[in-house]
Amino acid sequence: MITGGDSAILIADQKGEVNLSLYKPLLSLPYIRYIYRNDEGFTYIMTRTAVWNWNEETGELKNLTGKIDMDPKRYMFMPYLEVADNKFIYLPSFGLGLVIIDIKKQELKILSKIEGIPK
Repeated sequence: MITGGDSAILIADQKGEVNLSLYKPLLSLPYIRYIYRNDEGFTYIMTRTAVWNWNEETGELKNLTGKIDMDPKRYMFMPYLEVADNKFIYLPSFGLGLVIIDIKKQELKILSKIEGIPK
């Protein structure tokens, strides 16, 4: 069993057989809030303070938001994310609006009704 937040999830391969050896790197992540796998086969994992890219074949984890302050008390992210073109991470938040992270530039921007959509 690998715990994710308050509930536990059981991970199995395509045949339904449990093989935890590939998932050991996930045990090092603090408080998994959300896991997202896109159509291209990339897996993204949201924890309280970072978003990670996980290569399921090699088990390698890469912190995509390493230089960005993602303090959960400040941003109050919802447990959901979307990734566009493997360049931008979109995180909805409670009250702030939509948070956009540019992975390459390591920048965080907030879209809200007050600030509007940038040009």
